[in-house]
Amino acid sequence: TSIADIAREIEAQRDTVAYRIGRLERKGVISKYHTILEPHALGLSVFMLVLIKMNPVAAEMVQQFVEKLVAHPHVTHVSRLLGRYDYFVQIAAEDVVAFDTVLDDIKAMQPGAIADIEIANIIDGLKTDDFSGLLS
Repeated sequence: TSIADIAREIEAQRDTVAYRIGRLERKGVISKYHTILEPHALGLSVFMLVLIKMNPVAAEMVQQFVEKLVAHPHVTHVSRLLGRYDYFVQIAAEDVVAFDTVLDDIKAMQPGAIADIEIANIIDGLKTDDFSGLLS
């Protein structure tokens, strides 16, 4: 979306929109821009949440595991958690067989590091927020 498109949509002057965007960038509110791809157009139809509990292992082993996890092309999100599980992982795959292969990849990344895995199938994404509603 161009600045001109945004200006037309919100009925503001192009220069005003450019200034406001620049101000948000300078304040660090806008840190980067990216393209949002439509997963179904890429042939991805299975979306799973995976909760991972780690065994008490050396910090280097955990770091290596996380680096491999983040680098996996089917892993779309990784968060470290407080609570029963240590990591929240979102996976996108073509089908259940492909998901099972990804899960096997994850289990093999650092043998002995994973204590438990819980899986939930995402059947409908109800909200993905970009935090723009918090701007006044």
